[in-house]
Amino acid sequence: TDLRIGGKIVSRVYVKSNQEDKVDDSLTTTAVTGARVHKAQSMLAKYYKPVLAHVVSYDNQGKFPVPLESAVRLPKDFGTSGLALYCYDGSANTIARLKNTNMRFDSAGFLHYDTDRANELIIVQGLLEKK
Repeated sequence: TDLRIGGKIVSRVYVKSNQEDKVDDSLTTTAVTGARVHKAQSMLAKYYKPVLAHVVSYDNQGKFPVPLESAVRLPKDFGTSGLALYCYDGSANTIARLKNTNMRFDSAGFLHYDTDRANELIIVQGLLEKK
């Protein structure tokens, strides 16, 4: 599933081929923008030292039924190393760092990562530090 803004792909979600039989029509994988993204950004500003962060919000909440591969185009001010991935659950107001996500860049400049988490995922240049 692709999310396009201004005719350009800004994010894409893949179901791994060996997992397709475990997915039904109830799985919605489109990355979205809007109020939940703003809530995650507000939480970062309130509780954490300033950091370069990009929020990706999924239609689904909780966990996906299978691990998915996501690809996002980061803003140009992001580097390609020292990135960390966090999952923010706005309903519980909790945040957790995700590890073993196989983060990598493709030749088109998209950051790819593997996750079974939905909610809002936050890509950070560096690590989050509480105020």
